[in-house]
Amino acid sequence: MEITLASYHTVMLRHGGPKTQILQTKKHLEKMGIQVRLLDFWDSRDEILNNMDERIPDLVREIKSKMFTFDDLADLDNRVLQKAMTQVDADRLPLALIAATDRVREALLGAMSKRAAESVREEMENLGKVKLADINAAQESVVGVIREMEDSGELELS
Repeated sequence: MEITLASYHTVMLRHGGPKTQILQTKKHLEKMGIQVRLLDFWDSRDEILNNMDERIPDLVREIKSKMFTFDDLADLDNRVLQKAMTQVDADRLPLALIAATDRVREALLGAMSKRAAESVREEMENLGKVKLADINAAQESVVGVIREMEDSGELELS
């Protein structure tokens, strides 16, 4: 049996108190033959998921798909993006891209025809002031299209 004890980085920097309790609990559990790992929330999400992947790969695969973000779009294959761009609401795309990183913006615009990409660029220039909540909603709608396509089997994110 293996368990993971979660702690915060600052807890492990302090002597006594919570650090002592965590280390004593770990020591007692190990004496009982239980393998104990300390999870530090300062680890990157990838480190945490990679450690979990060894024991529960199905759950980690599901978590990773739920953690897919707008910035992750830049990592997708251009053919996947081309397919997705045909289903993204054209009115939402300029709003989603207005606050995107250059990498994401170029990936998405690069997956479109030159004419369509130029049209989106023009719309972005004409947007004026927009609310952050509106940008976030537009970005979520683009990610939602990708998730729906994955759920329906049209594409695979892994």
